[in-house]
Amino acid sequence: MGLVYQLVLRGIWQPTGLQYFVDELLHTIVPVYVLIYWCFKVDKFSIQSKNLIPWLLYPLFYLIFILVRGYYSGFYPYPFLNVSEIGFLKALLNIGLIIGVTMLLFGVLMFLGKLILRKKIRTDNSNHLS
Repeated sequence: MGLVYQLVLRGIWQPTGLQYFVDELLHTIVPVYVLIYWCFKVDKFSIQSKNLIPWLLYPLFYLIFILVRGYYSGFYPYPFLNVSEIGFLKALLNIGLIIGVTMLLFGVLMFLGKLILRKKIRTDNSNHLS
């Protein structure tokens, strides 16, 4: 979700004060930390395509929650999901785009994980041979 914020929302919303600090922490610092953690701590062998569906559940449920809450309250926190302004079809298309980008990101991480794993195996094998 940090990626969506950086690409779509960064220029739209300008928080100040404590809200700015919390916003930067949540949408910039935490995603960078998670990426660094993933690079150094996550078992790359465990990243498999069967994990895609569980990986998509959080963003999907969050997006559905936003639509349901917006329907009953009239408040949509994101302009690209504001059914009142853009219509239900456009909001669904935007959700599809977010899910598609999430799937692409999963694929990139899976590819990078296998690349890192291969490099580690080669390094380990060359260390054992010497």
